[in-house]
Amino acid sequence: MVTGNQPQPQKPAQEPSKACVSKRKPTLRERYSEIRELLILADKVLADVETDGLDLNNLGRLQAIHGLIQMENAEPPMFR
Repeated sequence: MVTGNQPQPQKPAQEPSKACVSKRKPTLRERYSEIRELLILADKVLADVETDGLDLNNLGRLQAIHGLIQMENAEPPMFR
């Protein structure tokens, strides 16, 4: 005979959905670290351009950096 006071099996914890994360605005610290990473990457590419010249590989890397910077500037952080 089954009683009503038996514990129910627990469901496994679910990870937050990716949609929730993308809707959240990044903090200023997160934005600063992303921009800092872009600057470091840009410095590396510029050093490669100075030594190797502007080949297709370096041109592609520069275009990728340019696109990332445009995305970062599309939504400027809000200051209070």
